[in-house]
Amino acid sequence: MMPWQLKKGLEERRRSGRTTPRPIAEKLPSITVKSLRIPSPYDPKTYILDNISFRYPQLASAKVSNCVVEFRFPPLHRGDPQHVEAFKVKPIKTGFGIRYAVHCSCGRAVLKLYCQHRHLACRRCHNAIFVRKPSTNANAQSLKQTVLQTSSIANHISTGVLANACTTNWAKSSCVHKES
Repeated sequence: MMPWQLKKGLEERRRSGRTTPRPIAEKLPSITVKSLRIPSPYDPKTYILDNISFRYPQLASAKVSNCVVEFRFPPLHRGDPQHVEAFKVKPIKTGFGIRYAVHCSCGRAVLKLYCQHRHLACRRCHNAIFVRKPSTNANAQSLKQTVLQTSSIANHISTGVLANACTTNWAKSSCVHKES
């Protein structure tokens, strides 16, 4: 039997249409593929990264080969089997060599995997958002205007237009004027 407080709260949530908030990508623990040091396509060996838990505490270990990456999560209780997630590795040829990406469960090739509720997936699968991106066009315009203003002031200072500027002498806390 469900307590009346919980029942009332769930009914109010259903009526209002509220859901859990979208996770913020910057706050989710993430694993970059570059940090895994995937072996070259000509190396058939599989490497076990036991000390990966120092860098990524949510993982117990990882197996890395040139075609598959397996992540093992620590068991929640004694006697439970370890939760294992495997991702295919996709080599991407660049002008300077090979860069690697992994295939998420949705089929996208991604360079970064995010961990939420003991599940690794891309940002789109977790429905995560970035906070730093301006959300509206007005915010983007004000950000662009601020950048232009600061760059024009820096340009004036570097060209010497503001040669009679007041510089502070921190030792005497006095203002020294430059004469042109």
